[in-house]
Amino acid sequence: MYYLKRKIKKGKVENIGEIKGLITKPNNKGIIKVKELIIVDKNISNSYIKKQLDKKFKKMYKKIYDYLEESEGSEDGIKSCLSEIEKLKSYIFYKYQEYMKVELYREYLAKIVLTEQELKKKDKEREIFNQMIKNAYMNYYEPEEIERGRGR
Repeated sequence: MYYLKRKIKKGKVENIGEIKGLITKPNNKGIIKVKELIIVDKNISNSYIKKQLDKKFKKMYKKIYDYLEESEGSEDGIKSCLSEIEKLKSYIFYKYQEYMKVELYREYLAKIVLTEQELKKKDKEREIFNQMIKNAYMNYYEPEEIERGRGR
């Protein structure tokens, strides 16, 4: 743990010990340049984690929505959406699990599981619908067989 002693126009940093908490790297847009920030309070870390995860969920939902709005579903699109879901799941599990309250952790994992199930269901429906259209098109527009024979 570090604390800052301020004398006139000078700061002195003294090392007190090690702190366990959520380590973040804030944007350095202000006057003070900060390499990392450790959040120790559970309520503050929960609100910070919630804000960060909401941004990531919004990005993931936009990617899934763009995939579902495509006219033709590609195998790469579904793979990239599922990999985005897995990445977010591992991000929650490995980075934020120990700093979150249990209720918040369960809430976000439930969101991920439901999103993954719905995406797989929508993709399956899209495949079935495309196959039905393809079959209907092929049955309706079957090419006529041309009989070979004398031309005149």
